[in-house]
Amino acid sequence: MGYVKLFTPVKVGSISFPNRIQRTSMVSGLSSEDGYVTDELIARYRREAKGGGGSIVVEAAVIITSKSPFNLRISSDEFIPGLQLLVKNIREVNPEIKIGIQIMQHLKLSRSGWRQKVEDFRREELLEIVKNHVEATRRAVEAGFDFVEIHMAHAYVLASFLSRSNKRTDEYGG
Repeated sequence: MGYVKLFTPVKVGSISFPNRIQRTSMVSGLSSEDGYVTDELIARYRREAKGGGGSIVVEAAVIITSKSPFNLRISSDEFIPGLQLLVKNIREVNPEIKIGIQIMQHLKLSRSGWRQKVEDFRREELLEIVKNHVEATRRAVEAGFDFVEIHMAHAYVLASFLSRSNKRTDEYGG
């Protein structure tokens, strides 16, 4: 039989996963317009957790105050109770699953076509980016998540610092 290890436990860092099946992060658009957990969002993750995976990564949660409707949020403490309820509901259907949340900060966009670039950030704003990620991680832990996944792909803030298109001339560029 192939894939013998697929259904065996694995330890990554300090977390022991019951198997090697992971449901990765996919934005659903099921949070409220203001980014709160909804009954529909909870129902989705309950259904997916029933599948017996070893881990589930809840969709990208925005770590800053901004306008991005129907995106899950973790940008202030007011979102913690809903996230706690989400974690509780996932654990009800699959007590062994390890639950992560993806956190992300997007670059600003306008309808005119303007797109923020990393060179637009002032140096003091860079410390704010770090603080926003740290605070979002604290909220995730308080909400009961087992781990945090940091979104670093396709034109989000952190990925943009790693991009060849980063034209900063200080130690954050090149």
